[in-house]
Amino acid sequence: MKIYIKKTETANFELIETPDKELGKGGQARVFNIQTRGYESFCLKKFIREEDARRNYDRIAYMIQNPPKNIMGSSSFRICWPTAFAYDMQKNFIGYIMPLAFSNSRDLKILEVYSAKPISQRYKKYPDWHDKYELDSNVGLKNRMKMLCNWAIAIHSLHETHKYVIVDLKPENVMATSSGKISIVDTDSFQISENGKILFPGAAYTPSYFPPEGKDIQQSKVPFPISCDCFAAAVCFYKILTGVHPFSGTIKLSPYNQLETEEEFISAGLFAYGEKKQYLRFTKDFNLHQNFDNLSPTIQQLFIRAFGKDPSK
Repeated sequence: MKIYIKKTETANFELIETPDKELGKGGQARVFNIQTRGYESFCLKKFIREEDARRNYDRIAYMIQNPPKNIMGSSSFRICWPTAFAYDMQKNFIGYIMPLAFSNSRDLKILEVYSAKPISQRYKKYPDWHDKYELDSNVGLKNRMKMLCNWAIAIHSLHETHKYVIVDLKPENVMATSSGKISIVDTDSFQISENGKILFPGAAYTPSYFPPEGKDIQQSKVPFPISCDCFAAAVCFYKILTGVHPFSGTIKLSPYNQLETEEEFISAGLFAYGEKKQYLRFTKDFNLHQNFDNLSPTIQQLFIRAFGKDPSK
């Protein structure tokens, strides 16, 4: 398949070629490798419907003009950011090109979901992940920490633009290699804002990763602050370092014993080691929260701060 690209709205058209077979497909777009020399580390994201292409043009144009630093400038993380407009042979806008995720990447469900079975038994098709990330080993915990550090740096590089908030930040929405390299994907769903005004809204959030103040912010029609991403990242990191959601996996006492969902636990501030821990009991036979004790006091305090009452912290 031949397409045209332009690196800015006023640049000249450049002809490149992709395979006819897609690399992957989502609900809104297909992704293709690029065969043209010099673009081997990039891919094409082509919208399936013309109306989606038209609706997203201004957002993509803004992102191309206002990229974060170091999209591909690091050996430990990569941001799959729009770098050029893409057009069909009739020069109709169809999508954009962006950096590929690191090769042999997969989403972090492999680490997020706890199982008594080791990764080698659950994911036999991923031998490069085997014996590296088991929670019950010092090596596994250390490797998880290093990977999360890379993820945190990538998130920070987006936030320091003062324009972008991921909003729907969760392990399924990031790609990682077995060596701990992180790729931030689905960047065209981020919230974009300037000077307190939403230019392009973000994707719908996932309640299990959303801070208690998030709904009030949404109703007030102001941009979500980066603290929403920091809360979501803290939830992701806690799950990956302990095997359990920070607000789940405990027995709730009165007056909270009628609550049922993680969204409700978050709204009530029922973090396992938080200010309301007197209303919680750990299960005796299966308590993944005890893995919190394996973390350094510094990391423990950061989690307590992240899940506290003050969003600014």
